[in-house]
Amino acid sequence: MLKYTHNNVQLNCLLCEQILNDNDFLRNTTQHHHLVVTGEDEVPTQVYKGQKQPNLQRASKHEEADIIMAQQAIFIGQGTQARVFIIPDDTDLFVLLLYHY
Repeated sequence: MLKYTHNNVQLNCLLCEQILNDNDFLRNTTQHHHLVVTGEDEVPTQVYKGQKQPNLQRASKHEEADIIMAQQAIFIGQGTQARVFIIPDDTDLFVLLLYHY
């Protein structure tokens, strides 16, 4: 089922929609952390302390998830006390992040 791009896009949209509509989850899990949800829209939604707002600084026109994840990680990693954890399922993202490291 997940071999087909159309199915992946639908699943991603569904997950992003469900996460952004669950206000209790967002309020409870973003008290001390920022959550950035990057879906179909090129401008991701940032959630902090349950408050949702578009994050224009992190906008991306890329379609590849690996590139978007690397972009977000690099942006977050520029903070002075930032810790970024990414668990890639393939080597493409690892190599891309290693290059920027």
